[in-house]
Amino acid sequence: MKKRSSHGRKHTPADNGASKTTGGKGREVEAKVPRCIQSNSGWFMRIKKALLALCIVYSSVPFVLRLFPGILAHMVYSHTFRVPFFVDLSRPADLSLNHTVNFYLTPEEGVTVGVWHTVPDSRWKEAQGKDLAWYQESLKDGAPVIIYLHGNGGTRSMKNRSHIN
Repeated sequence: MKKRSSHGRKHTPADNGASKTTGGKGREVEAKVPRCIQSNSGWFMRIKKALLALCIVYSSVPFVLRLFPGILAHMVYSHTFRVPFFVDLSRPADLSLNHTVNFYLTPEEGVTVGVWHTVPDSRWKEAQGKDLAWYQESLKDGAPVIIYLHGNGGTRSMKNRSHIN
């Protein structure tokens, strides 16, 4: 005996969660599938799509990085982002760094490294009004020199880097 709806059509598996299987003697038998595990329920489909998207992204990242190695360099070194924005690194006085000068070192051809030289507290009075040549000569006086390497992200003008005591 087959069920009919009020409109005269047969019920389909999508109508009531039933699926048709063939019985022992060639008859169709309706098997009820619990609604919580039906593949067409909303939350199940969303989870399935999210897992599929996650797998696609996870498996495609190595290929993208292999094809475009520059992306990895940008992710690791963050050299395209200058934080804080619109800061003139050649003017450390704008950042309240007293008796500090900016100059550049060239360790090898094609590479230029920006450097800020700050004299210790004991030499601040002596440094007032001096030019770049005086600061460069002060490096030769035998006093210890501390080199602070700020890391690979941002610039040397970030608050946590420029105000070290």
